[in-house]
Amino acid sequence: MKRAVALGAAVVLGLATVEAARAQAPAEDYPQRTVTFLCPFPAGGGTDILTRLLAQELQDKLKRPVVVENRPGAGTIVAAQAAARASPDGHTILLAPVTTLAMGPSVHKSLPYDTVKDFAPIGLVGSARLALIANPALGAGTLAELLAALRTNHGPLS
Repeated sequence: MKRAVALGAAVVLGLATVEAARAQAPAEDYPQRTVTFLCPFPAGGGTDILTRLLAQELQDKLKRPVVVENRPGAGTIVAAQAAARASPDGHTILLAPVTTLAMGPSVHKSLPYDTVKDFAPIGLVGSARLALIANPALGAGTLAELLAALRTNHGPLS
């Protein structure tokens, strides 16, 4: 299970763009206009910073303008929907976290896009590790102890 989740995260945590972009103009003609990098989170956060760094690097390599457009909302669905509906020419790129493409279909009964048909992975651009921490005064040194504390102390803990 862990391996499947890690593999799914590796595939979808990267950049995703509309599948049909592959069949469009030859690479030497790309880009024909400004490239838009969609960030599914508000400006100033970690994903926004990563998106801006990638956009700058892409702009330097392509010698064409690359703009970042923040489209937060609906748990990343707003940005993903905009990318899925964009012209399939590779000029709109989405920085998609694992929650958008791998977990979204499991959590939502319906989405305004098909995560398999509407997107093609370009590459993994980053990963993040998370940690669960608690104040030592709580006396919970393991997850099992923390869960037990949460079950017995409903009031002061959330």
